[in-house]
Amino acid sequence: MACYTDKSENIYIEYINSCDKTIQIINKSNKLIYDDFHYEMTDVIYGRPYAYKRFYEKAKIVKQKSDSLYQFIDRIENVLTKNSSSNITEIGDEMRMQKEMLDKAKTDKLKLEYTGYRNFLISMIGKDSVLYNILVESINSLLDTTSWNQVPCLSCSKSELVNIMAVLHKLKLEIKIAENSILNYLDGRINAGVNLFWFNKIEVIVEAKAKNIPLKHQYSCNIFIGITDTTISQLAFIEGTEYKTSEGMYAY
Repeated sequence: MACYTDKSENIYIEYINSCDKTIQIINKSNKLIYDDFHYEMTDVIYGRPYAYKRFYEKAKIVKQKSDSLYQFIDRIENVLTKNSSSNITEIGDEMRMQKEMLDKAKTDKLKLEYTGYRNFLISMIGKDSVLYNILVESINSLLDTTSWNQVPCLSCSKSELVNIMAVLHKLKLEIKIAENSILNYLDGRINAGVNLFWFNKIEVIVEAKAKNIPLKHQYSCNIFIGITDTTISQLAFIEGTEYKTSEGMYAY
């Protein structure tokens, strides 16, 4: 992709503004999901911390990594706008233009950071997931060696500043889209009932045939081997009275 002239500047500015508006919309969507996770983890009456705990921890890591990479690109943009004129092609000193654009070291670091973000996200989803291929294809399009060298023009000495800013905005937009995809994936797994609870103990299960049994009375029951979940505090009811359990058990 060749470096552009002033004629295309308006197109790039429109694209940058469009990216910003889209990012704002996606951020609102992401916030709703984060708020929902927080509510489920903290509301003492209607919350479902036992169902959300693992996914909430993953969501927090996603946010941290997404924000970190987004802010990294923000800092690059701030340096460019601070050190460069709005129409850098008018500067006659080509060496100065090269210095004020992103050099290879910076682009390599940016690519490394972006690759790390990509690998982190795809490690969170199974390869059998529909999202896997979509996410990999989307992010790979920006990491492909050819496109990375040609499309961004990050090291092109005669690129206008607006060209480079447009590419950086595209990266920021892709970051937020990927974050939103992962959040919806995590939220969807909970609402679909996947991993809502898990079994972690094998034991003998005694199932009484009667609903209520007086203390120290004989009763008929079924006995079998079963698996139970001791990761949450179950409740036991004896003669209509509720008793809290410890690791799924109550002794009397």
